Amino acid sequence: MHDASSESDGGGRVRSADRPPPFACRPGGRPNGRPRSGWREVVLASALVLSAPFAGCRPRPSQEAVSPPPVRPLSDVLAAHTPELMKLPGVVGTAESRLGDGRACILVMVVRLTPGLRQRIPSAIEGWPVRIDETGEIHAMPDSGR
Repeated sequence: MHDASSESDGGGRVRSADRPPPFACRPGGRPNGRPRSGWREVVLASALVLSAPFAGCRPRPSQEAVSPPPVRPLSDVLAAHTPELMKLPGVVGTAESRLGDGRACILVMVVRLTPGLRQRIPSAIEGWPVRIDETGEIHAMPDSGR
C-alpha cells in the first residue's frame, strides 16, 4: 500500500517523498552530499599535463612528403640547378647522394651552415630532397686537372 508520504518513481518502486532520488546531487556536488575529495581531478589534470606534449603532435611532414614526386631524373635536376646553387655565398659544391633512409637526394656542400644559408637552400628541388652538409673549404688537388 502507498501512503501520502511516498510516491512512485515511475519504475514500480516506491520512495519516500522526503528523500531525494538515489542519484540526485546534493549540495557539495556529490550524490552522497560529501564534498569532493579532488583525487579524480588531480588524476585527470595530471593525465592532461603529461599528455599535453604529445596531444596533436604528429611527426612533422617532411618537405619530401609535401613536394610533388620527382618527374625528371636526379642527374638532370642536379645539372639544371647546380649553377644557381653555386651562386649562393658559402656553397662549395653539389652532388647526388642518399638520405639516411636510403632515398636518393641532392647534396649541397657548404663551407659553414648558417641560418641564413639554410633558409636560402630549398629543402626539395623538383621533388628531390636536398641534404646540406657542412664540409668546409674544398680545393682541387694540384694534379687533378690531368
